[in-house]
Parts: sequence; structure tokens; C-alpha cells
Amino acid sequence: MSFLDEIIETSSSELIFDLEAKVDLNTGLQLVRHKLKYPWSLGRPFHEHGNKKMLRIIPQMAGAGFLSGDKFAHRLLVNDKAIAILESAGASLILPGTKGPALLDWEFHLKGNARLMLDAEPFLLINNSELINKTKIFIDEKSIFLASDFLGHCFPNKVNYGSWKSEIKVYANDKELVLIDSQKASHQSFARAGKIIGGYPSVGSIWLIAPELDCLPIVKRLPNVDCQLALAELKDGIGYVIRLIANDIGLLRDSIKKICDAMKKEIQDLDH
Repeated sequence: MSFLDEIIETSSSELIFDLEAKVDLNTGLQLVRHKLKYPWSLGRPFHEHGNKKMLRIIPQMAGAGFLSGDKFAHRLLVNDKAIAILESAGASLILPGTKGPALLDWEFHLKGNARLMLDAEPFLLINNSELINKTKIFIDEKSIFLASDFLGHCFPNKVNYGSWKSEIKVYANDKELVLIDSQKASHQSFARAGKIIGGYPSVGSIWLIAPELDCLPIVKRLPNVDCQLALAELKDGIGYVIRLIANDIGLLRDSIKKICDAMKKEIQDLDH
């Protein structure tokens, strides 16, 4: 069975996370739709740095992880002129079991001049666990999307690394599919990488997607970090992706946070 066949076969997911952020002329930015189910909960979001157009959202996860066989869907809509930061409260464990991979399905919708920044913490694969992570990004021409996703291993012993598969699709103006990015790593893949770089391989990506913005000046000013990385321009000039690999999840996390913080500041300082 191919990777894409497996994605299609496991695509039936329960919607457990459904949020919408909108700017109100009187009250500023707020969540106008707020629906969550177990394992998620959410306290009151707050305005970042007192900016009524910038909302910081920090959902909490019961048990800090996903179980074998979980099939969960998530959706976040950011409307015109709104700026949202979706921040992980902590690392997410992926637990092994006999019910197959944990399947996480995410959709992000950015309307008009919206901005969305995902301040992620890592997925941690416990021995023999399996993760399939699917993401759809629907972005208008004037919107800006900045996100990181990365993973490492919890209690690894180089004999039973878990496995990971990822598919990211980017749609322009809510309909045109402009990019498909597929990645996968098996136990053997991680074991080979570990022999090359030493330690326990951790991998990640940083995405800057902004169809109308000249992103080159932003990615040219990246801070120096202590892990290996590669920068690539996305199809049709809609943005850039940075791939990173390190031999320690802590080192990878610090590097990704350092880069994302620098890029976030530049995006926040743009006229909006």
C-alpha cells in the first residue's frame, strides 16, 4: 500500500477542535466559534502585547498525547485583518498500540489580510508508535502563514524507533491546489540517520507561506543555529520552507524557536 493510499484509507476523523477568530469593530479580535472535545480544552485567549487584533490561543491536551488508533480532525479559521498565534502548551506524546497509527488532521483557513502563526512544541514518538499528520492550508493572496512542525523520540534505544508520515496541501483562494508536500520516516530511516549524525535524529520544518509578500528578505536574515538546515523556495513563489535535522530534540527545539521568533517579529512589524 502506498503512502497516499494509506492516507485515503485512514481519512475518516472526528472533528474535536473547531475555532474561528474574527475582528470586531468594538471589541477587537475574539473567537466567534469555539468548539472543542476531549482531549482538548481551552481557557480564555488573550490579546498579545495588548494588541486587540492579535489573539494568543493556548489549548490544553488531557494526558499530553494521542493513542494508537486515534483519528482526530482540527480546524481553525482566521478572518480578514485578524492575527492569531496558536501555541502548544507542551510536547505531544504519540503512544504505541495495536490499533494502528494516530491520525491527526488539521485545516487552517486564512481569509483576506489574515495572519496565523503556529508556535508548536514537538511530537515525541514513544517506542514503536506511529503518527500520520495531515494538514490543509487554505490561504488568500494577502494572508501570511508561519508554522513549525517537528518531532523527536521519547525513551529511544535505536532498536524500536517509531514511524512518521506527513502530508501538507496548500490551496490558494480556498480552491486551487498549489502544493503537496509528503514526507515519511520509518524505524529504518531514523536508524540510518542516527548513524550519520550521531545521537537520536530529530527532524522538523518551518513554513512561511505568503503569496503576495516578498519573503526573501525575511529568510535572508535567519539567525545562526547549531543544527543542520536547508532552505527552499516553494512553488510559484508563495513562500519558503526550512528543513532541519539534529541529533537531539532539545537542540532542534531551541533552533526552531530561535528562527521562528525572529521571523514572527518581522511579520508582526509589517503594516496590517
